[in-house]
Amino acid sequence: MTLKLLFVGDGARDEAAVPQLVAGILDTEVGGDFEPWARLHRRGAGRGLGRKLLFSIRQALDRGSVGVVATVDADQFDASGKLPELKAAREQDRAKGHQLPAALGEAIPHLEAWLIDDPVAVRTAFGIPSSTEIMSPTKLKSPKDELNRLHGECGVARPVVEVLAAIACGVKSERCIHGEHTGFRQFAAEVASEIGPLAKS
Repeated sequence: MTLKLLFVGDGARDEAAVPQLVAGILDTEVGGDFEPWARLHRRGAGRGLGRKLLFSIRQALDRGSVGVVATVDADQFDASGKLPELKAAREQDRAKGHQLPAALGEAIPHLEAWLIDDPVAVRTAFGIPSSTEIMSPTKLKSPKDELNRLHGECGVARPVVEVLAAIACGVKSERCIHGEHTGFRQFAAEVASEIGPLAKS
């Protein structure tokens, strides 16, 4: 059975990779819709991540989704504080008696840090030798730029978003040893606690 979820993120890269990460964390098939944060403002959600999350939860209910997965980029190596705002909105919603599961994550500094932290998945997706060194996300100024560089140098014909999805398909949480620093460990815990029970039911 495929879990129908509403994914909310920054753009095409999140749309390609985050569902695959969630499927790997839960070891189950997931599907559903994706909404960029920017589009939610134009649809009447209002300003602020908290309002946009609450709007997304209502959207998920209207569309028959069983849960929401919302991710943001910190855009810097020090956490920017976006995650507390999202969690506060979720708690506000639950205080009103609403119980739709919502897993929240903040990628530090961005999604590519979660992906590059699994060198096995990166090498496999790019088809490069196991001896190729993959820099850890904590040693890179920009994990996004590094994956773009690998994409250009490896001569992969597929668009970079497809390669990112392929990396995400292969990511194993236990291999992401910097997950505490990138926010991936916290995200995986959120997915397991919020969405995990749906996969088991």
